[in-house]
Amino acid sequence: SRIINNQENMRFLILAALVAVAVAESNSGLVIPVPGGPVPAPDPEEAFHPIAIGPAIIDNFEPIAIGPAVIDTPAPSNPNPLVQIILNINAASAPAAPVEPVVIKPPPVRPDPVQVVETAPVPVEPVLIETPIIPSPVVVLPDELN
Repeated sequence: SRIINNQENMRFLILAALVAVAVAESNSGLVIPVPGGPVPAPDPEEAFHPIAIGPAIIDNFEPIAIGPAVIDTPAPSNPNPLVQIILNINAASAPAAPVEPVVIKPPPVRPDPVQVVETAPVPVEPVLIETPIIPSPVVVLPDELN
């Protein structure tokens, strides 16, 4: 009897869920389902916001200064540098060794055998020039026919 009671409760629960779905209002925040499913989308705004086009309105007129730019005198720089490079070179430690020039011998050039292929020259065909078509002069109609 307990199993039957659970089945009746489940039937009642399923019936209540179907009624709730049938009575529910449509949600305008969802778009038409596509292969990915419904997607939340923002509601369209009812307010109209025109786009401002045309020249910009400037409240205060500021003339353009034409002339040399006024530059303040530069501030004196610090005499101590931020980075100090110290080179410790002991000239007496090793005398400079003379570098002898080296002669580079290029490899001998071995000419490849040249293969001469004799072919007959292609005969030049004469260019065919047709008689030019001279355009016929324009015939102007009298004003009566126009």
